Amino acid sequence: RTLLKQKISYCLEWTTLLDALAIFPYYIERYEETNGLLSLRLLRLFRVFQLLRLGKYNTTFLSLMNVLMESILSFNILLIVLIFGAAFFGSCIYWMEKGTWKYTTHTDPPSFAYMRIGADGETEEPTPFTSIPAAFWWFIVTATTVGYGDTYPT
Repeated sequence: RTLLKQKISYCLEWTTLLDALAIFPYYIERYEETNGLLSLRLLRLFRVFQLLRLGKYNTTFLSLMNVLMESILSFNILLIVLIFGAAFFGSCIYWMEKGTWKYTTHTDPPSFAYMRIGADGETEEPTPFTSIPAAFWWFIVTATTVGYGDTYPT
């Protein structure tokens, strides 16, 4: 009776289920003649998650996980600061760089767009800050890296 309970308990562990989901598409494709279940190949992605199982045997991985768990409060604060910074500075840069609504031939096909003064101070160019979410992206990239350089305020 206890042996059956142990086997059922083992079969319902998340690592065992992960293994089963990782190899399941292979057997379905092998015995399926019509290739109708090709979408099950996505389940092969679960093989990547099997690497997490190896972590419980590696002291370096355990140490890394302990450090990450200890610093979760700092990550939360960083995330909150990024979200509020994106909301504030992204909105500010959108409204400052918005320009004027004009017909332009700078876009393909020619259409109306917000035009701003270019970096040379004389020419007009379409603003890259087309929406507030686009400005959010500019803020997050600029705040967390050195930026891509594809979008910049003038």
